[in-house]
Amino acid sequence: MPAGMVGSAFGVEYRKQNIDDDIDSGRNQCDWHEGGCGLDWTGVQDVYSGFFELRVPIIEHMEAQIAGRYTDYSGKVGSSFDPKVAILWQPMDWLSVRGSYSTAFIAPTLTQQFGSEACGLQTVQDSLTNDNSGTFRVGCVNSNPDLIPESADVWNIGASFSLLDGDLNLGIDYAEYKFKDRIARETVNNVLRADYQAFLAAGFSADPATGDADMDGVSDDAEAWIASSASDPDIFRDSSGLVTRVRTHWVNAQSMLNRSLDLYGRYNLSLNNWGDLTFNLALTQALEYSYDLGTPDPNDSGDGVGFQNEQIVEIPPMPEFRINGGVNWFLGNHAAGIRFRWIDSITLQFNSSALLAAQKAINGTDQLDAILYTDLNYKYTFPSLLGQRETTIEVGANNVFDELPDPIFNLGGAETYLHDLRGRMVYVRLQQDL
Repeated sequence: MPAGMVGSAFGVEYRKQNIDDDIDSGRNQCDWHEGGCGLDWTGVQDVYSGFFELRVPIIEHMEAQIAGRYTDYSGKVGSSFDPKVAILWQPMDWLSVRGSYSTAFIAPTLTQQFGSEACGLQTVQDSLTNDNSGTFRVGCVNSNPDLIPESADVWNIGASFSLLDGDLNLGIDYAEYKFKDRIARETVNNVLRADYQAFLAAGFSADPATGDADMDGVSDDAEAWIASSASDPDIFRDSSGLVTRVRTHWVNAQSMLNRSLDLYGRYNLSLNNWGDLTFNLALTQALEYSYDLGTPDPNDSGDGVGFQNEQIVEIPPMPEFRINGGVNWFLGNHAAGIRFRWIDSITLQFNSSALLAAQKAINGTDQLDAILYTDLNYKYTFPSLLGQRETTIEVGANNVFDELPDPIFNLGGAETYLHDLRGRMVYVRLQQDL
C-alpha cells in the first residue's frame, strides 16, 4: 500500500475437553451438608476456531489493526465471530492517539453446564419468616445446561504524550465493557429474596400482626405460602419454616456495564554522577459497574462502585479510586525504590442485615477506610560474584509501616480481596544468572 506494507497473521485451532468426574460414594448418596448431593457426571466439548489479524497502514503516521476470531463450541453453546478494529494515529512525535472496538464471547464451562452440585455455607436473611439472624445455612450451586454464552462490546480510547525529550510521559485511557447475558452464580439470598418478592406480589404479608395463629413469629400468610406449590422448590425448610438448605444455579444475568478511566505518568530525572531517578504515578477511577440480574428484587440491580458487593458474586469489592506510585533510583550496579499503594474506602455490604447491624454496633461504621501501603527495596548486582554470571542480592520490606485494614464483623474478620493481612514483611532475595 502507498503508506507501507500490510502485516498479517492467520491461524486455526482445535481443542477437545473431556471431564469424567467420579465423586465419592457418600456424596453419591446425598450424605453431604443437609442432603446436598454429589453425583458422578461427564462432559465433552469440541471447540473449533480460526483467527486473523491485519496491520494496515492507512496514511503516514496512521495505521489500523483489523482482527477477528471465529469460534464454534458445538452443541447448545453454538458459535460466535468476534471482530476487533483499532486505530493508532501519531500526528506528532510527542503525541499518540488510539481507539478500538471489539466484541468478546465467553462460553459456559462444562462444569457450569453439567457439573454436580457443590455445597457450602452462606449467611442467610429470610424476610419471609423474619429470620434475620445472619447464621450460616447450606447453599448448593447447581449446573445449568440451558446457559448461553455471555458477550460483551468493548470500547477503548486513549492518548499518550512524550514531552521534555522523552523524559516525561503521560497517558490517559477510557475503557468500557458492556456485558450481555453475563454468566453469574446465584447466592442463597438471591433465591430467598426472589421468593419473598413473589410472596408479596401475590398480595400476602409477612407481618405476624396480620395473623399468627400458632404465635411462632411467622405470619399465617407465610406458613400458607411455604406449604403451597407457589413457593420456590429450591428452598428447603424444617418443620418450623426455618431455612436449612437452598439450591442455587448458574444463570445468565441480564446486563452489566463497566466503565473506567486510567491516568498515568512517568518522569526520568538525571542526577549526573549521583545516578538517575524515575518517578511513576498511575490512577484508576472506576466510573461505573452497574448490574441488572433481571429480577424484580431491587437488591439485584444497581451500581457496585464504592461498595463491597458481597451480594453479587461476579462483582468484586470496588473502590472508586486506586493510586499506585513510586520512585526508583539507579546508579551503576545499585538500585533502590519506594512504592506507594493507596486504596480508596468502600461501603460494606453483608449478605445479612444482622451482621451489618453488628458491624455498626461494634465497629461504629459501615465504611472500610482508605489505606496506604508503602514498600521499600534495595538491590546490588555483582558482575561475577559466583563464577562469570551476574548475582543480584535484594533486601526490602513490603508494607514497611505495618498498616492493617479495619476489622469487619464478618467471616474472616477482614476484606481480603482488597487487603493483605500479613502486615510488614521483610525479605532478602538472591538471584543468580546461569
